[in-house]
Amino acid sequence: MMTHETSDTLQYPVEHCATCDETIDVNEWHVAATDCSSDGETAILSFCCKECRDRWKQE
Repeated sequence: MMTHETSDTLQYPVEHCATCDETIDVNEWHVAATDCSSDGETAILSFCCKECRDRWKQE
């Protein structure tokens, strides 16, 4: 998913790592996990690397 601007520049959508808050380009593959809150809502979490996902799982 790309957002085109009227100029010659392109903006790519980004997310942030759920552990370290590093910027992640959603146009590239990245580690992800799902989390279910106590009220039953499901969230998809993105991570910059496997190590950040593993740290999140340990918390």
